[in-house]
Amino acid sequence: MKTSLEDGLLSATTSTRAQKVPIENYRRGYPRLSAFLDSDSDFTVYRRFGYLHTRVLLEKQDVLSELEQKLHDTDANETTAFYLCSREADKNITRCELIKEIEIALREYNSLLDDYFKNVRRTKPSKRTVQNVSYWLENIRPLVESESAMLDDVNDLVCPMPSTTRSKMETLVEEAAAFLQQHGYGNEDLAKSTDHNIVYMTSHRIMLTARILTSMIAVITIALPITIIYHIASMLTRLVFICLCASWFAAYVSLVSQARVVEIFSATAAYCAVLVVFVGSIPNSQSAARGTDS
Repeated sequence: MKTSLEDGLLSATTSTRAQKVPIENYRRGYPRLSAFLDSDSDFTVYRRFGYLHTRVLLEKQDVLSELEQKLHDTDANETTAFYLCSREADKNITRCELIKEIEIALREYNSLLDDYFKNVRRTKPSKRTVQNVSYWLENIRPLVESESAMLDDVNDLVCPMPSTTRSKMETLVEEAAAFLQQHGYGNEDLAKSTDHNIVYMTSHRIMLTARILTSMIAVITIALPITIIYHIASMLTRLVFICLCASWFAAYVSLVSQARVVEIFSATAAYCAVLVVFVGSIPNSQSAARGTDS
């Protein structure tokens, strides 16, 4: 029996994962949960276990500290000074075995340390991603309650690194999946899920829609102010209007792009320059027109 989600519409950007069996065909429990989490990278969320990593690292670190101190004590208590000057001539069995033990402990420690740093650098899931997975878990309830606490600690969750940097406009388009579904952007991949509350959107369509919207806004941002300025007679009013347009442009760029502060400043300055140059050309054009009429 198909179970639909009543709390919200789940949306995801489909990737190239090969999954030909719908999620609902898997038996309820870990099989269906595994199929859902693997159906798309936007649903792939796991715990980082940062606290456990740290506890194990601290344990290994203390073991190494003890071995380090033992090595210092062994060197300090060495009665034959020549043994400290030659590795090959060193006949102190305790020191040789201690160094081998330190080598093994260092390998384990460095391996765990690298794994921990990789976990720290991994991306944290967005609030929308956590909500989507949470909705699905609450409605389907694939696991018993005692084993369904994977999302309780939001700060301990990680997700895959995105293959490309997604613009904020693309994120807005994806978040509007519930509305786009009515215009052909719905659940395109029924092979992944037959539940129409789970919407899979291809990266190509999201990128195409975002670029179309961005292009339209870019044209309007230039054409509309120029048209309005052309019909404004007062120079003071024109300058005030240019300031308002520049403020809107800077806010728009900062909200929908990943631009840095210096890039936003440069883009806003260029935008103002275009409007100011246009304003400077208006009086000459109007004077020439009056001269022609006379």
